[in-house]
Formats: sequence, structure tokens, C-alpha cells
Amino acid sequence: LGNNSFAGGLVDWASPSAHARLEYLGLGPNGNLGGPFFPPSALPANSSLAALVAPACALTGTLPTELGAMGARALLELDLRSNALTGSLPSELGLLAAVEAIDVSQNGGLNSSLPSELGR
Repeated sequence: LGNNSFAGGLVDWASPSAHARLEYLGLGPNGNLGGPFFPPSALPANSSLAALVAPACALTGTLPTELGAMGARALLELDLRSNALTGSLPSELGLLAAVEAIDVSQNGGLNSSLPSELGR
């Protein structure tokens, strides 16, 4: 879904039951998408999402603490680089037991170091 002109933000996400089997969500770049990072409740607890790739989508706001539980068993890649995210990286990212790559570079508003929980 990348390299388009989608607009409206991730909070307009469809019903959680509609994507229980979704494994890869590639959204970027979509500079008109904008808006806050979508709520983790948009994905079911048993999500099989392995990769969330949303670089250069003009996402704003903070990363929710619930992100750690979003794909604790399945999420391998989280790419949110080149957005407008702010705040701290939640320590709950350490709950992503299978994660192999997290890229939050070029988000000028992030103001913390990596949580010590990562990599445990």
C-alpha cells in the first residue's frame, strides 16, 4: 500500500476481526496519511502480524504502551522511521519477544534512549 496518496490516518482502521490473519502491513511512504499512530486495539490479541512497515507516513503522537502486547508473539519488524512521532519509547517494546528489527529513526520528537527491556 506504499507509494500512494492515501489520506485519513491509521485511526480509520477497519474492524479488528477483518485482519486477524494479516501478516504484513506495508503503508509507506504515504506522506498524506498523517494522524496519530493507530490504537493497538485495532488488531486482535491473537494477531499474526509479523511486520508493520509505515515509514514516511506523517504519523504523529506517541507510541502507545499497548504496542508491546500488539504482536508479542508474532511481530518481527516494526518500521516507523521518518514520521513525526513524539515522546518516549515505551518500555513495553521489550515484550516483543520475537522482534528482529525496530526502526524509529528520523522522528525528531522522540526523546528517550532505548528501553532496557529490549533484547532481554
